[in-house]
Amino acid sequence: MTFEEFTKNVIKWADKRHLLQTEVNEIFSQDELNALMQSNQLLKFHEECGELTEDYLKGNDAHLMDSFGDVLVTLVIFAKQRNIPLNKCWENAWRHIANRKGKTVNGTFVKEADLHNKEVK
Repeated sequence: MTFEEFTKNVIKWADKRHLLQTEVNEIFSQDELNALMQSNQLLKFHEECGELTEDYLKGNDAHLMDSFGDVLVTLVIFAKQRNIPLNKCWENAWRHIANRKGKTVNGTFVKEADLHNKEVK
């Protein structure tokens, strides 16, 4: 399955479960409902990131792949709720990092501009 197919499948799945749109009721306006749904999805994304971190720290490699998938699912849904096209996001990200210069310090890549802003050993 390509990432594009995955994204389309997740969006269909989320739509069937009313995660992308819901009916306005007497308590909340459409804007309030959208904001609430987006906040809930962002919290779900962070919950899944926490589970990914926990699996990694505990060495639970058997569940690590599932956790990566769950993180991606929640991110796809949140982006759709915000009307943010993920393909543009990863294209922009790639353009930003493709020719980035810097160095890896203690296992973390530090871009050149940040190397000059603080002393990195």
